[in-house]
Amino acid sequence: MGGAPLKSENSFYNGRHLWATISDMNQKYQKYITDTKLKLSDAGVEKLGEKRIVEKGSLLMSFKLTLDKTAFAGEELITNEAIVKLVLRDEYNTNEIKEYLYHILPLVNYIPFAQRAAKGYTLNKDLLPTVEIPFPDPKKRDEIVKKKIQLENERNELENELSKI
Repeated sequence: MGGAPLKSENSFYNGRHLWATISDMNQKYQKYITDTKLKLSDAGVEKLGEKRIVEKGSLLMSFKLTLDKTAFAGEELITNEAIVKLVLRDEYNTNEIKEYLYHILPLVNYIPFAQRAAKGYTLNKDLLPTVEIPFPDPKKRDEIVKKKIQLENERNELENELSKI
């Protein structure tokens, strides 16, 4: 899980290390985070600890207040405390399963598993494993991913056409 160095400590910021926040996941239809609004300095990374570094290709999910955002780390980066890197057991750690989870996790109803917070709902590392995720057989998973990608492409085409009007 991510973290956040003190905002009041300017020496922790304006560096070269990508620091992902929910706003970086809110970019319209952005699947990969390859740049971030905020960057951490070497001192900021040292303060958080190198164990917070997320490898390129990792699947990320927002789990505090905003419970429905997913993205892949398009570069090595560090996340704030509202984003978790999903660590899958070896038998599930395949590109196909990560792709399925990327598409299906935003559709899951997290409310029954979440705790009420002042500004919405939140999950934590103890609650995350209790979330029920639909997990059909591989053929059905592939069909779901293909259909979701097809629908996203159609939506993008329609939006492009609308923007020309």
